[in-house]
Amino acid sequence: MKSRTTPDRPRGHAKLKRGIPGRIARIRGKRSQRAFARELGVFQQNVNRYENGTTPAAEFMITLALKEGVSIDWLLWNQKSQLLLYAEEISHSKESVRRLENIRCHQLSFGR
Repeated sequence: MKSRTTPDRPRGHAKLKRGIPGRIARIRGKRSQRAFARELGVFQQNVNRYENGTTPAAEFMITLALKEGVSIDWLLWNQKSQLLLYAEEISHSKESVRRLENIRCHQLSFGR
C-alpha cells in the first residue's frame, strides 16, 4: 500500500496547518483586524478568514513575514529558519570563545 505522504505534504501537515491562524493572531496582538489589515494592505475580511482557518495566500504570508519581521518557517511550521538557527549557533560559539578567553586571562593574571 502506498503512503499518502507526499514530498510537499509531510506527516502532520493538517496539525501544522491548524497552527497558522493562531500565529497570525499572535502577530496581530491587540491591534484590531481592521488596523492590522490596513497595515498589511489587505481587506479585514481576509485577516478574519485567515485567523479562522482559511489557508492564507502566499502573497499575504510573504507580506506578513516582511512587514512584521517573522520568518516564513515560523509562520508555516512554527520553526526557526535554518538561517536563524545558524546565526544563533555562531552567536553561541562566539560567546563561548569570549568566555573561555576571559577565563584564560583571569587564570593568567593569578599565575603571576
